[in-house]
Amino acid sequence: EDRDFFDAVVREAIETECEFFDAGTDGAAGPGARVALRLLAEAHPAIRHRLIIGIFGKIGLVRDIEASHIAAADRLIGAGRTGKSVDFPAGYRLETAYDRVIFSGGTPPAGSNEAYPLRLADLETKASETIRFRSSGSLFRFSIALPPVPYRDANSLRLDFDALRGETDTLILRTRRPGDRISPEGMDGSKKLQDLFVDVKTPRAERERAPLLASGNDILWVPGKRKTRKHAIRENTKRILIVTVESIE
Repeated sequence: EDRDFFDAVVREAIETECEFFDAGTDGAAGPGARVALRLLAEAHPAIRHRLIIGIFGKIGLVRDIEASHIAAADRLIGAGRTGKSVDFPAGYRLETAYDRVIFSGGTPPAGSNEAYPLRLADLETKASETIRFRSSGSLFRFSIALPPVPYRDANSLRLDFDALRGETDTLILRTRRPGDRISPEGMDGSKKLQDLFVDVKTPRAERERAPLLASGNDILWVPGKRKTRKHAIRENTKRILIVTVESIE
């Protein structure tokens, strides 16, 4: 009777409070789940431990969880420090990310060090260029257009092509590297990319896989988060570089 009661409480909490996601989401190698940190932190240990085991069971880890894993998870959840993690058996992990706890399975994808150079001279001779960024499951399209091109959204970038061409011959679509900086729209000066990720509350695992459009260590675009203020379109702009991104998962 006691076991049936605990199982019912845990099952209801998992069904109503957990958000499950498939492999490939945010670059994850395997399926995973997100749950509010508050739920686990405030739960009685008897419930919290069953929740941890139950959530991992839902994403494929059904054996070899030991008391030491649960104790380490307790300490992590109690501290509530962002970006910290506990390794569980078979490559599974529990990580705190701001107000969430993320359960994930598998090892980081091999594509976490992806890099795709794009020569601007080549783009001038083509109608468009398409690059698939494997670890994020995204498709990037590059093209040149004549003004005016007024439409803008979080999934597109517009830059003065000739101003950019005067500074560099090659752009690169890649993951982050030491020394990366961005000069965000609406701000003076530049900012470390690491600080930007912290400001916009990007989980640590996602930071390593996030696609970036860069010129050297100068970041031009973090899709969905920030754009550079450099090479902005002006009244005398003759050609516009258009970059769009869409999910293909």
